Amino acid sequence: MSVPDRTLPPIPRLLIDFGPLIVFFASYNLAHMGLLAHVHALQGIAWLDVSKARAIYLATEATMAASVIAVATSLSLTRKISAALIITSGMVLLFGGATIILDDPHFIKIKPTIVYAMYATALLIGAAIDRPLLKIILGPGFPAIAHAGWMKLSRNFGLFFAFMGVLNEFMWRSFSEKTWVDYDVWGVLALTAAFMASQYSVINRYMEEEPKPGEAAQIASSAPPPG
Repeated sequence: MSVPDRTLPPIPRLLIDFGPLIVFFASYNLAHMGLLAHVHALQGIAWLDVSKARAIYLATEATMAASVIAVATSLSLTRKISAALIITSGMVLLFGGATIILDDPHFIKIKPTIVYAMYATALLIGAAIDRPLLKIILGPGFPAIAHAGWMKLSRNFGLFFAFMGVLNEFMWRSFSEKTWVDYDVWGVLALTAAFMASQYSVINRYMEEEPKPGEAAQIASSAPPPG
């Protein structure tokens, strides 16, 4: 007998989706501040360079590991992996691997741009042909919304992701690596939260059922994880 899919509460869902991003920020800053150099347990690992100059590489390795753990955790707890998690984790492994193998941090910096471009292209094309692909990305855990609402949300999300892709290119090309890392976590989270809040009026207008207690938190947790 097959095991039914399970739906995670908002907080565990957020930890799975945003955990790798927090790991990226924490590992980078710990290495950048030189704190990891004093952890003797790490110094004995020959292949692990915890020096300040290699902070971006350590953060990339840690994020790749966290992404694999997030996918395995989602599969273990819910018996499924969301489309957004598959895309972001796959891109982390692809561009993170290129960063480590080719010893070039540009790959991990352009990774968000590529992810945002993929989302934007898919959503805007879907909106143009009357197929709201956002419904697939967000998954069945999102509240029931009329077709017209999905179309407007798909268009809005597509434009938002296009904007975020351009902004990521501007940030990593124009500012220091440390500034880009800070933006890639806190700046992206703040912009995503503000955008989601701006879409509540569309969601409420086209919601087919009355929202249940705690559904607002689930709506926020259903946003695709940042690139």
